[in-house]
Amino acid sequence: MKTSDIIKATDIVGGSFKLTALLQNRVVELMRGAPPLVKAIDRRDLIDIALREVLEGKITLVPDTEEENLEEEKLALE
Repeated sequence: MKTSDIIKATDIVGGSFKLTALLQNRVVELMRGAPPLVKAIDRRDLIDIALREVLEGKITLVPDTEEENLEEEKLALE
């Protein structure tokens, strides 16, 4: 993981706190068995996989309002 990659990802997401949140959420998904969306050299380095996914535009943050709507729809289906 290069510093320049982190800086690019921070710019893509819109800030370091947003990047941290996105990476944290994606690493949890990967730990739970979600397949990587990019080709990974080391499948054990989940943070690097998540960072590559950000850099390649494979994952983004869902704005709060959209996330809340998705959660409400999910609850309504139960």
